[in-house]
Amino acid sequence: MPRNGEIPTDPRQALLGCLDLGQTGCLLSRADSGIVYRVYVMLGQILAAESDEDDARLLALLLAAEHVDPVRHAQLAADAAAAGGLAAMLFDTLAEELVLELLFERFREDLYRFLGAEGRVEFLAMDAVFVDNIQVGHDSRALVDELTALSTRIGALESRHDLLIGPGAVLASQEVERIIVARCRAPRRLGELLLDSPWEASRLIETVQGMLEGGMLVSVQPVADEEILSDEDTADAPLPGSTPIRAFASEEDDLAAFQDYDTVREAGAFLTDRTLLDRVDLDGSGAPGLVASTETLIEMEEADGKESLKSAVSLNFSGPKLAEEEVLRKLEVTNEVLATIVAALESGVGRGAGVSRLQLLLEGTSVNLAPLFKGVEVGADGTLPVNLIVKNLRKRPLGEHRRLLNRGLADLIERALSAADEELDVDGFETMLEQLAGYQQRLGV
Repeated sequence: MPRNGEIPTDPRQALLGCLDLGQTGCLLSRADSGIVYRVYVMLGQILAAESDEDDARLLALLLAAEHVDPVRHAQLAADAAAAGGLAAMLFDTLAEELVLELLFERFREDLYRFLGAEGRVEFLAMDAVFVDNIQVGHDSRALVDELTALSTRIGALESRHDLLIGPGAVLASQEVERIIVARCRAPRRLGELLLDSPWEASRLIETVQGMLEGGMLVSVQPVADEEILSDEDTADAPLPGSTPIRAFASEEDDLAAFQDYDTVREAGAFLTDRTLLDRVDLDGSGAPGLVASTETLIEMEEADGKESLKSAVSLNFSGPKLAEEEVLRKLEVTNEVLATIVAALESGVGRGAGVSRLQLLLEGTSVNLAPLFKGVEVGADGTLPVNLIVKNLRKRPLGEHRRLLNRGLADLIERALSAADEELDVDGFETMLEQLAGYQQRLGV
């Protein structure tokens, strides 16, 4: 595969080829709409996916979900344009768990669109990946397979923006399904549903697909203007001003495109670990993949004549003030752990392997934790510069210190342990773990 240039193959093959070769760089593909999708890879993993419409889409989703009001929405749009990006600003506006979910869903949607683009793919080699929305902790190849299967499953429905849908005879059992049924109580076209949806397009279409197959939604069509009701039909005539409809869900040919041909169907269920997410209710029910956290206060108030419910999410995630001595102790324990991991990698893999791998892990830190490690370089023994990390920590709001330090250090150690597990043999890894016994209690996270 060339270091730079066009790759004469489809996006999926190009992406998997880069993963197999362990290349570092960016793959670009262009959709028919002209939007360019960029996928960043490093060390056999997909680290990020982005497009030129990311900020606009995030802002639209926030407004549709009523996480921000129109005034705050306009201010965020202006600030993002001035700063050159929106992602980092969201952590100052919304609960962290909600922001992480929004950013992962945007990453997933961009990757889905990249895989579906047609034509040649361009590859640009890079020394390292530096973008805002870095995503780690997923199985890159499994995610590609999942999104490829999803495209096959919902491809026919994706092109039917003119499809008119309404409530079916089967009651919805999931909260997101009940929201969609409520929004389609007066039949709506799929394209209209997508425009004001608080969810990414592929998530919504996947759910609608399952609801059509399960009978919770049906495809409907307007009755022709010239069609005249008989006397027997007048009792059931639509109210003046309403749009008469006739369901044809029972006609197999009309719904053939929406049948489930998978061996196992998840009925539109989302794959993100639900225990990690806040629950944000809309339209009297809930949003897909967002579940109530014990740390989050959720209040709902129903407004007369409205179909949606507005959620109020507590942003209180701060803990007790973090003492200077505690910061230094945590960093000392972290450096002991990292030095042990680096020494094991240097011994088991080769000189320089441990330090280089740890530096890559630092540079791949997720956007919400990255401020802690800004400008940090790993020492020759695998330790981190304590003074610089303390300086970075002091730049953040006081109430954020404990969360940022605890999560940042724990995340780095966990990813370093995972890297060591991949590189070391069983004996080497177990010996290293014996040396690290009890570090979690000493770290106090």
